[in-house]
Amino acid sequence: MQNQRQFRNIVGKLLAVLLLSTGAMAAPVDDARLTASSNGSTDWLTYGHGYDNQRFSNLDQINRTTIAGLAPAWTYHTGIRGTFQGSPLIADGVMYLSTPRNHVIALDAATGAEIWRYEHIMRAKRLCCGPANKGPAIGYGMIFMATA
Repeated sequence: MQNQRQFRNIVGKLLAVLLLSTGAMAAPVDDARLTASSNGSTDWLTYGHGYDNQRFSNLDQINRTTIAGLAPAWTYHTGIRGTFQGSPLIADGVMYLSTPRNHVIALDAATGAEIWRYEHIMRAKRLCCGPANKGPAIGYGMIFMATA
Protein backbone atom coordinates (compact mmCIF):
# COMPACT_ATOMS: atom_id res chain seq x y z
CA MET A 1 0.00 0.00 0.00
CA GLN A 2 2.81 2.41 0.94
CA ASN A 3 4.69 1.57 -2.28
CA GLN A 4 1.57 2.13 -4.34
CA ARG A 5 1.03 5.52 -2.70
CA GLN A 6 4.66 6.49 -3.32
CA PHE A 7 4.37 5.31 -6.92
CA ARG A 8 1.24 7.41 -7.47
CA ASN A 9 2.94 10.40 -5.88
CA ILE A 10 5.99 10.05 -8.12
CA VAL A 11 3.90 9.47 -11.24
CA GLY A 12 1.69 12.41 -10.34
CA LYS A 13 4.69 14.67 -10.07
CA LEU A 14 6.27 13.36 -13.26
CA LEU A 15 3.06 13.65 -15.21
CA ALA A 16 2.09 17.08 -13.95
CA VAL A 17 0.77 18.45 -17.17
CA LEU A 18 2.04 21.81 -18.23
CA LEU A 19 -0.68 23.69 -20.06
CA LEU A 20 0.75 26.50 -22.11
CA SER A 21 -1.27 28.47 -24.58
CA THR A 22 0.05 28.11 -28.10
CA GLY A 23 -1.65 31.23 -29.49
CA ALA A 24 0.10 30.94 -32.86
CA MET A 25 -1.89 27.89 -33.92
CA ALA A 26 -3.67 28.39 -37.24
CA ALA A 27 -5.87 25.31 -36.94
CA PRO A 28 -6.61 23.26 -33.86
CA VAL A 29 -4.45 20.19 -33.42
CA ASP A 30 -7.16 17.62 -32.85
CA ASP A 31 -7.42 13.83 -33.20
CA ALA A 32 -7.97 13.97 -36.96
CA ARG A 33 -4.98 16.22 -37.54
CA LEU A 34 -2.73 14.14 -35.29
CA THR A 35 -3.78 10.91 -37.01
CA ALA A 36 -3.06 12.33 -40.48
CA SER A 37 0.11 14.19 -39.47
CA SER A 38 2.53 11.99 -41.43
CA ASN A 39 0.54 12.21 -44.69
CA GLY A 40 2.52 14.86 -46.57
CA SER A 41 2.24 17.51 -43.89
CA THR A 42 4.96 20.09 -43.28
CA ASP A 43 4.05 19.85 -39.58
CA TRP A 44 5.73 17.41 -37.20
CA LEU A 45 3.01 16.94 -34.60
CA THR A 46 4.13 13.79 -32.82
CA TYR A 47 7.30 12.10 -31.69
CA GLY A 48 8.52 10.16 -34.72
CA HIS A 49 6.35 12.31 -37.07
CA GLY A 50 3.31 10.06 -36.87
CA TYR A 51 1.74 7.33 -34.81
CA ASP A 52 3.64 4.82 -36.96
CA ASN A 53 6.87 6.42 -35.60
CA GLN A 54 8.74 6.16 -38.91
CA ARG A 55 10.55 9.53 -38.55
CA PHE A 56 10.09 9.95 -42.29
CA SER A 57 8.72 12.84 -44.31
CA ASN A 58 7.46 12.16 -47.82
CA LEU A 59 8.00 15.78 -48.85
CA ASP A 60 10.25 15.99 -51.92
CA GLN A 61 12.20 19.24 -51.39
CA ILE A 62 15.18 17.27 -50.09
CA ASN A 63 16.35 14.57 -52.46
CA ARG A 64 19.51 13.21 -54.12
CA THR A 65 19.89 16.24 -56.36
CA THR A 66 19.29 18.92 -53.72
CA ILE A 67 21.15 17.46 -50.76
CA ALA A 68 24.58 18.71 -51.84
CA GLY A 69 23.36 22.32 -51.66
CA LEU A 70 21.91 22.11 -48.15
CA ALA A 71 23.21 24.36 -45.40
CA PRO A 72 21.85 25.20 -41.94
CA ALA A 73 19.19 27.91 -42.12
CA TRP A 74 19.62 28.79 -38.43
CA THR A 75 20.80 27.40 -35.12
CA TYR A 76 19.44 27.99 -31.64
CA HIS A 77 21.30 27.63 -28.36
CA THR A 78 19.04 26.90 -25.39
CA GLY A 79 21.68 27.70 -22.80
CA ILE A 80 20.83 24.42 -21.06
CA ARG A 81 23.47 21.74 -20.68
CA GLY A 82 22.51 18.10 -20.79
CA THR A 83 21.33 15.35 -23.08
CA PHE A 84 18.43 16.26 -25.34
CA GLN A 85 16.26 13.16 -25.68
CA GLY A 86 13.07 14.59 -27.14
CA SER A 87 11.94 15.32 -30.64
CA PRO A 88 10.93 18.90 -31.45
CA LEU A 89 7.38 19.38 -32.70
CA ILE A 90 6.33 21.75 -35.49
CA ALA A 91 2.79 23.07 -35.88
CA ASP A 92 1.81 25.89 -38.20
CA GLY A 93 5.32 27.30 -38.48
CA VAL A 94 6.13 27.14 -34.76
CA MET A 95 8.72 24.70 -33.39
CA TYR A 96 8.25 23.52 -29.80
CA LEU A 97 11.13 21.90 -27.97
CA SER A 98 11.89 20.90 -24.43
CA THR A 99 15.21 20.95 -22.62
CA PRO A 100 16.70 18.46 -20.16
CA ARG A 101 15.72 20.85 -17.33
CA ASN A 102 12.02 20.78 -18.30
CA HIS A 103 11.92 24.12 -20.07
CA VAL A 104 9.70 24.54 -23.13
CA ILE A 105 10.69 26.91 -25.92
CA ALA A 106 8.62 28.02 -28.92
CA LEU A 107 10.60 29.14 -31.97
CA ASP A 108 9.67 30.52 -35.36
CA ALA A 109 10.48 27.47 -37.49
CA ALA A 110 11.56 29.60 -40.47
CA THR A 111 13.91 31.98 -38.64
CA GLY A 112 14.74 30.38 -35.29
CA ALA A 113 13.55 33.48 -33.43
CA GLU A 114 12.31 32.75 -29.92
CA ILE A 115 8.56 33.35 -29.57
CA TRP A 116 8.20 32.37 -25.92
CA ARG A 117 9.92 30.32 -23.26
CA TYR A 118 8.68 28.56 -20.12
CA GLU A 119 11.26 27.73 -17.45
CA HIS A 120 10.02 25.06 -15.06
CA ILE A 121 11.49 25.09 -11.56
CA MET A 122 12.49 21.53 -10.81
CA ARG A 123 11.61 20.40 -7.30
CA ALA A 124 13.87 17.37 -7.40
CA LYS A 125 17.36 18.22 -6.20
CA ARG A 126 18.85 14.84 -7.03
CA LEU A 127 18.17 12.93 -10.20
CA CYS A 128 19.15 9.30 -10.60
CA CYS A 129 20.37 9.59 -14.16
CA GLY A 130 20.81 13.29 -14.77
CA PRO A 131 18.25 15.74 -16.12
CA ALA A 132 16.21 14.49 -19.06
CA ASN A 133 12.98 15.31 -20.84
CA LYS A 134 11.47 13.18 -23.60
CA GLY A 135 9.85 16.10 -25.38
CA PRO A 136 6.54 17.94 -25.52
CA ALA A 137 3.18 16.83 -26.85
CA ILE A 138 0.68 19.04 -28.63
CA GLY A 139 -3.08 19.07 -28.92
CA TYR A 140 -6.23 21.11 -28.52
CA GLY A 141 -4.46 24.48 -28.33
CA MET A 142 -2.03 23.38 -25.63
CA ILE A 143 1.50 22.09 -25.18
CA PHE A 144 1.88 19.24 -22.67
CA MET A 145 5.05 18.17 -20.93
CA ALA A 146 5.81 15.76 -18.10
CA THR A 147 7.89 17.39 -15.38
CA ALA A 148 9.77 16.36 -12.26
